[in-house]
Amino acid sequence: MRRNRRHGCLYFLVATMDRDKATAKLTRMAQAIAGGALPAPVKAFYVFGSYARGALNPHDLDVVLIYENPGKQYWNALDAELREAGKDSLIEAGRVFQTRMRGGLRRPGERVDIMLGQSIDDVVGPGSKIRKDDLVLLWTPEDQDLQSKLAAIKTNSAAGRAERDHFVNLRRLHDSIGVMEKAIRWVGGGVLALTRVPADEIDLQLNAYHTHWLEHWRKCQVMGQKSMELLPYAMWWFQQYRQRSPVPHQTEVLSKSRTHRVDTTSSPGPRWHTWTPTTASVARAK
Repeated sequence: MRRNRRHGCLYFLVATMDRDKATAKLTRMAQAIAGGALPAPVKAFYVFGSYARGALNPHDLDVVLIYENPGKQYWNALDAELREAGKDSLIEAGRVFQTRMRGGLRRPGERVDIMLGQSIDDVVGPGSKIRKDDLVLLWTPEDQDLQSKLAAIKTNSAAGRAERDHFVNLRRLHDSIGVMEKAIRWVGGGVLALTRVPADEIDLQLNAYHTHWLEHWRKCQVMGQKSMELLPYAMWWFQQYRQRSPVPHQTEVLSKSRTHRVDTTSSPGPRWHTWTPTTASVARAK
């Protein structure tokens, strides 16, 4: 998120999932854990966020996995695998391990944030926005009765985003808590205005400039396929502010004047996937 003296702009699309579908995902993840599908033994599986607060249509799933060290044999085997592939195991081993832990639970494109730690203090320690009472324990090796724990979470039609008022997940914006909280203060102080625009009401009539470059960038595949599906919305939004869109960079498009920004990601990093845009949200500095 960036702010300019005259403008500071952000664009993103918001999607939700049905609670029953979220419950099915949690059930599948618990079954994978119990079946030993992950590289390391799991000591505890928690859910938090809007699902744990009872939201009927949670924005995504937030879960915590507490695991045991997989042991010397695993690390030696991973070290040999990485060296054979010509990679530096000292740099890559931890990242590969975490990727495989998350990949054993989350299918490509699923809006599931998975936090990993060897103890609960790794997750709720100093600097964390998560409190222990935010976590709902779903599974341990000693107590695998997932369904009773899910049933004990009371639904709440008023439940939604956390009290911290973050209007989009921090990792999806590739920014820090400090930047997000500054933006929240701008909103509270009237410096930043948030306007919600139904995406199905957007008339995607692009001008000649953006029509030409959209076709060119599609041929060049300058973004991932799913980000490309949202790129016309970004161009439409630029047009509303008399801006021109330069070549996108990964999931980000910054106007040529560098006063307006569009982020087409809906999940952190490479696991962005498609979903039907239902609402477009625009943040614009007054």
